[in-house]
Amino acid sequence: MDVGSGYKMNFRFETGGIDSEGGVNRDPDTGESGPFFRRQAWLGVSGGFGEARLGRQDSVPFQVMGEYDFNGQSNGVSALGYSLVAPWLPGRQSRSLQYITPTFGPVKAHFGFVPKGNRGPNAKAVVSAAAKVNLGDLSAAVAYQSKDSSATKDFASIAGSYDFKVVKVSLGYADGGKFASGGTGHGPSLGVNVPIGSFNVGAHYGQNLDDDLKIRSVEVYANYEVFKNTYAYVEAGNWKTSLAVNPLDAAAKTKGTGYAVGVIFVF
Repeated sequence: MDVGSGYKMNFRFETGGIDSEGGVNRDPDTGESGPFFRRQAWLGVSGGFGEARLGRQDSVPFQVMGEYDFNGQSNGVSALGYSLVAPWLPGRQSRSLQYITPTFGPVKAHFGFVPKGNRGPNAKAVVSAAAKVNLGDLSAAVAYQSKDSSATKDFASIAGSYDFKVVKVSLGYADGGKFASGGTGHGPSLGVNVPIGSFNVGAHYGQNLDDDLKIRSVEVYANYEVFKNTYAYVEAGNWKTSLAVNPLDAAAKTKGTGYAVGVIFVF
């Protein structure tokens, strides 16, 4: 919203909706309802100085590194999320203060801060930073986020993409620390996207090299712009681990498959 003198007020309120039983943003693990705007709820101001935001919002790595996942961090199936090697891996944060710089030539930076105690009395203050460079068909970025408690680890990632016109390719690497010490492991990711008229068809592959995870995953997808800002999509994915017991699955499953079909409206 333009407020004059070169400044704009910005906001985003995003909800997970109400389920068939009347639960508002019901937690899939506890079954408890949460605030209506549980996904994102922030206010900000932008101008010649850049942009500042405050509230519940996606992490700095998630926002900056998301474009290297050609399926848009997925809508329900994510190879990079399955294997925990997504360059955008850290999720939403409450009480988050973020600053986005203006573009300096081909470079743009993004910084974030979450105060101590945001996720309980023992939580640490979280700092994050990322930078991206765009040089025509070539794009590259790096991101970092400090651990949010003494039981977790710092996160860092690097990714890049190149548009060959007939196909766009991305490479990434994420390191969330040793899984045995509270991290998310480490490993590479690869993505390809092929535009066919108004369709996009592509695939992603991720591999976690941590000795305590050893997860490989693949995802294929297709999406189509039905109307302006309205997209239909279909996607399928598969993951598996070479370990006898999967530490991420309560049922000790060593492989799994997921599917998703839907429509997204962006406004």
